[in-house]
Amino acid sequence: MAQLAAQLRSEIQSVRKELTESERNQIQATLDLQALRFIQNYLNLEAGMLVGLHRPLPWEWSIPQGVSYFKKLGVLLAYPRMRDPEDRLKGMCWHLADEANPAQWRPSARVKTLLEPQENMPEIDPARFHSVWVPGVAFSRRGERMGTGGGFYDLFLSHYPRILKWAVAARFQVLDSLPEQRPDEPRMNYLVSEAETLSFVGREVEKA
Repeated sequence: MAQLAAQLRSEIQSVRKELTESERNQIQATLDLQALRFIQNYLNLEAGMLVGLHRPLPWEWSIPQGVSYFKKLGVLLAYPRMRDPEDRLKGMCWHLADEANPAQWRPSARVKTLLEPQENMPEIDPARFHSVWVPGVAFSRRGERMGTGGGFYDLFLSHYPRILKWAVAARFQVLDSLPEQRPDEPRMNYLVSEAETLSFVGREVEKA
């Protein structure tokens, strides 16, 4: 099963690398708009609520309109930092930070192309989260998630099962099912793609 998962990760990344700049820009623009619509229509946010985000890796999608909407609404934004990049059991901690302020960020010790908050930024209790935007290489139409293999998000989400979890992915990252999935692994509550928003909390699927 581990071999199947590694093969799938490689296949998904190959599809991404084969995208032309125009294709990637089109997907990015559509996902940014779809994410904004999802945030406005599904999350029921108010000023002072706390949302967990992440700084996307170069191959991941960003949601600049969503981030701007959070700020206008007065939502507090927290980002993860690895306590020990070599030990997933020590997990992640979360800090308030502003993407627009470069002084608040530094490259991750685990992945140099990933930005993390500086250690001196205010640390928050993840139990306060309203919801978390979860990254992933692939997702299933049942809410399953496949990450990069480090296990940091799986561990974090298993510790905080009540947090609302949502993800943003291109259509080629959304499959009917994923290999190597245990029944107890954390699943998404919502999955946003260019074509639709999939809900796993009892709401109807919304087509784009």
